[in-house]
Amino acid sequence: MTERLGFNLVSFLILVMMFSSSLIAQDCTPNDIVLNSQSAINNFQVDHGPCDHVDGRLTIAGNDIANLAGLSDLVSVDDLVITNNPTLPNVDGLSGLNTIFRDLEVSHNSDLIDLDGLIGVTHVTRNILIWNNVELESLDGLTWLTEIGGNLNIRDNTSLPDLEGLSHIVIVGGEVGVESNGNLVNLDGLRSLVTIGGSLRIQTENLVDIDGLSHVNTVGGRLIIYHTTLTEVDGLSGVTRAGSDLWISLNAQLRNLDGLAALSAARNVAIEDNARLDDCTGLIRLIDPIDHATPGPGPGTAGIPDVADMVTIQNNREGCNSIFDILGGAEYFAINTGLNDAWFNPQTPGQGFFIIVLPHLKQIFLAWFTYDTERPPADVTAFLQEPGHRWMTAQGEYEGDSAVLTLFVSSGGVFNSALPAPVTESGGEILLEFTGCNSGTVTFDIPSMDLQGVVPIERVAADNIAQCYLLGNPLPDAR
Repeated sequence: MTERLGFNLVSFLILVMMFSSSLIAQDCTPNDIVLNSQSAINNFQVDHGPCDHVDGRLTIAGNDIANLAGLSDLVSVDDLVITNNPTLPNVDGLSGLNTIFRDLEVSHNSDLIDLDGLIGVTHVTRNILIWNNVELESLDGLTWLTEIGGNLNIRDNTSLPDLEGLSHIVIVGGEVGVESNGNLVNLDGLRSLVTIGGSLRIQTENLVDIDGLSHVNTVGGRLIIYHTTLTEVDGLSGVTRAGSDLWISLNAQLRNLDGLAALSAARNVAIEDNARLDDCTGLIRLIDPIDHATPGPGPGTAGIPDVADMVTIQNNREGCNSIFDILGGAEYFAINTGLNDAWFNPQTPGQGFFIIVLPHLKQIFLAWFTYDTERPPADVTAFLQEPGHRWMTAQGEYEGDSAVLTLFVSSGGVFNSALPAPVTESGGEILLEFTGCNSGTVTFDIPSMDLQGVVPIERVAADNIAQCYLLGNPLPDAR
């Protein structure tokens, strides 16, 4: 009985040792391996094993490679490169693989249809590059990945319809690049993504929707969107800070930047050459004179507290061609001394208004320089300047964004003389309304002359727009 127990115990220990040894990874030789033919794939275990781990780079690149069945015993590799295999339709032979300790590159495989053979991979510690696989239709083989320590680049895969295989990724430690994937129209496959440690680069010409990025709240590097067919960028509404530059360019259908309304810090800002972009009010939090990102990265060369260096806003449509253009269209507004300026209607140059806000009196003074209602006869002369010139003044109280002013007409005076004393008579009423720091209307009613109308006005110069915005924003901290 004792002998039997001793034999059984020894047998058990031997079995345990055998089982344990089977769990220990066996390194292939040498550390870096290049497989450049189908025969090299077929003879992998004979030439390099028995093994289940490549302690280095495994490169698969061969003109006649049609399957990877000879690699079925592999469990892990340090780096996996599958490149320049013109006759490889799939990677099913890698179905035993579960860990890539550094980089995964799949590139220039002209017949590759899917990555289903990588379905067992749960960890890619560093970078993933899926590049120039013109027939690739699916990334579903990457579906169990939740975190990538380095970069994720999906580029030049012209048949790829979606990114569904990436739908569980929450964190990318480096940059995310989605570029030149001509069949891709949305980024819904990135719907779980929250953190991007590096840059976000989007350049896919037929892309019309980036709502798949709606959970992203951090972009550690540049935020670049160029050469897409996007009409809006609402998918970026959760991003509050760009660790580097904001660059939006050559998006021919882009109409607004409302999706950037939460963004409050960047190093450089470039919004240019977007042919239909006329609403950039989504940038106001970033480019206004209020420090939202305390301590702010700026002020840079543009004097903006939330931008560390340069701001370039140009070659878009009217309303989005300068900082002043954007701040002037802000909806957050109340009358303030930043409106003190010369104003005019561009359709009637050579005449206009001086507007002065008197905050202690809660009143506005307006001087209107204009012309007679009809041209005077040719033989009428003037002692000073042109005989058709006329001027009127108005004054009254304001509240919020509007003021009702009494219109006065003065006459009878002499240039630079106290005598004879001029006669000032009430001549009508003006409703002065502002829709922003660079836009308003003068609605006039002059009964004595039977004149009524509306004059749209804007500033002659834009220098005071930022000050007006700062003074006229009643709740800057609420945005």
